[in-house]
Amino acid sequence: MSGIGDEDKTWGHSPDSCDPAAAHCRFDGRGDVLSYTEKKLYEEKAASASGIMETEKQWIRDNQGPDGEIYLNNRDAEGDVDPYFACIAAAGLLSGTPSAQDIACTAAYLNWHIRSFLRQDGIITGYRLKGSALVPTGKYDSVDSYVAMLLFLIARYERKGGDLSEIDSLQEALTLSCDTLSAVMQDGLTCVSQENGTRYLMDNVEVVRACYDISAALSDKGAGALSEKYRNEMSARFLKMAQGAEEAVNDLLWNAAEKRYEVGIDQNNIPLTFEGWDRFYPDAVMQIYPGACRVEAPEKGVSRLLYEKLIATYPEWKQLALTQEDTDWPVIAYAAVLEEDTGSAESYLAAYRSRYAAVREYPMNTAKAGWVADTCEALEGYYTAQERRGMLADFAEWIRKAAAPAA
Repeated sequence: MSGIGDEDKTWGHSPDSCDPAAAHCRFDGRGDVLSYTEKKLYEEKAASASGIMETEKQWIRDNQGPDGEIYLNNRDAEGDVDPYFACIAAAGLLSGTPSAQDIACTAAYLNWHIRSFLRQDGIITGYRLKGSALVPTGKYDSVDSYVAMLLFLIARYERKGGDLSEIDSLQEALTLSCDTLSAVMQDGLTCVSQENGTRYLMDNVEVVRACYDISAALSDKGAGALSEKYRNEMSARFLKMAQGAEEAVNDLLWNAAEKRYEVGIDQNNIPLTFEGWDRFYPDAVMQIYPGACRVEAPEKGVSRLLYEKLIATYPEWKQLALTQEDTDWPVIAYAAVLEEDTGSAESYLAAYRSRYAAVREYPMNTAKAGWVADTCEALEGYYTAQERRGMLADFAEWIRKAAAPAA
């Protein structure tokens, strides 16, 4: 949106940087309609976003193993599989309108993940390819976020047209997921693990999103692979968990005095130290996570406020030049689209294509490609909506003129 991000010229000239306020007022029938050139531009922008999305999806498929596992970067990361990041990558395969191949690849990954998840009794670790064997490393960051990402992916697979009957041991995985989250829950928030009572903001907003999504998916009659009784019971359990966690995020992790979120709280509900906006991760970047995960904000305008604060503090993010980080955080570009700062998202994608078009070495990984694919889906949807608004406004203007009395 104009006033926030500069338009990247590789995407062409933007009418008012796609100011949504201007676009919305074009329904008023006063003749302020999109020109043919503007509508054509939106069409081209949507096509460009779609093209980048397909490139990322292809690269994710290229990094999928024979049993369905998805590697971080099969060429540059020595065969590492991180289930948390692999779920993000698989979700990226479902961006846009997924092909039959995308859906099949996602189902293959879900089956691999669920087999590993059940075998490790709900605490799935990373894996490394050693010779021809994929061996558990025994390492994981947290229990709650790993479970949340699995639930999020199952729900997205169902919503995007996947057949849940293609997912083996689905009922066992859902039950174990719910029980695992319940076992690490304290005061409505999930802890890192049963041994670690720390409750982090980022983990918990992922839990909120996942539980809402899987509750909705189980309410869908399309989830016919499971009995109606089981679906209703589990949908209610996940919904209650989502609502409780969302309320707890806003009650326990929102700092109303400083208008920011806490990094997390310890087992005694004491906030972890916030180092300030000058520390990018986790302190600064985590502030946009609730908005990116669609968690209801405690106050009106919070998501916008925090997004603007982040990009003002780190304007170099659009050029992939974050000096404190060895990764590029495409979630910021996704948040930019949600805040209708499409120019900044386009700038990020232009820098991303420039850096990774030829060689995809570390820190490039398939999770990043998944976030970029999701960003492109959001951009494509935004520009398609603008184009349609222009066509509707044209029609409204035609009606107005046809109804006007003859001079």
